[in-house]
Parts: sequence; C-alpha cells; structure tokens
Amino acid sequence: MSSSNGNARAAGASLIPDKLDAAAVTEFWLSGSARLMRSGEVFMRGMAAVGRLEAELGQELLHRRMARFQTPSLTAKPDERVRAQIDQTVQEFDSLVEGLRKIADEFRHTINDSTQALFDAKNPAPQQSMAASIHIDEPSFKRKPAPAAA
Repeated sequence: MSSSNGNARAAGASLIPDKLDAAAVTEFWLSGSARLMRSGEVFMRGMAAVGRLEAELGQELLHRRMARFQTPSLTAKPDERVRAQIDQTVQEFDSLVEGLRKIADEFRHTINDSTQALFDAKNPAPQQSMAASIHIDEPSFKRKPAPAAA
C-alpha cells in the first residue's frame, strides 16, 4: 500500500513544475480573459440583434392583425371575401415563418460566433483587441442620486 501511495505522489509531483513562471501564467490568464470578454461582447451584440428581430416580428404581426379589423368591401361576394381571408392568412403564415427563420439563424450565428471567439487561440491580446463598445463611464451606467425624502 505504501508503494502505490508513493507512486501516486511521484506521478503527481511530475505534473507540478519546480518553479512557476509568473509571466507565462499572467499571459495565459490575460489571453483567457480577453477571449472571455470578447466572447461575451459578441454574444450580447447577437442577442441584441435577436431582440430587434423579435420586436420587428411582433410589430409586423400586430399591424397585420390590426389590418384584419378593417371592414371588407360590402360589394364583394362571400366567395371573394373568403378567398381574400385565406390569402391574407397564408401571407401572415409565410411572414411568420420567415421571421422565425431569421431569428433562429441570428441566434445560431450568435452562438457560433461567441463560441469561436471564446476558443480562438488567435484572438488578440487585451492591449491589441478592439475597444469595448460599452464603457462604464457612460451616463447610462452611472448611479443616479436617490430622490430626496419628502
């Protein structure tokens, strides 16, 4: 039992370097942090695009539903009215499917691009990366003063 325990210690000891290279560890941490930040930024931009597409689809559906409330022509025959309603429903369905397809594609691209940014070893170092598009100094991030008590 003591020999197997000694072998495990010897195997574990070979995995730990005698001297830790602080510069290499720092570079590894900076590189990983830069990739993580870049991946998060790509993901948030993509999700904002997905949100915009969802809002546009919702607006379009609302406008189409509101258009249905318009009174049909009283001079049209019942067959013509039914045909117009069927055509309108088919157009709504096609528009809905196309909108959902755009949203799904954008979401898929967001996940792919974000994952690629996270695991891309060629991602630039933090000092060379693109400037962040959102800064903590922006007015929207600053704390607003609490309202005075009455």
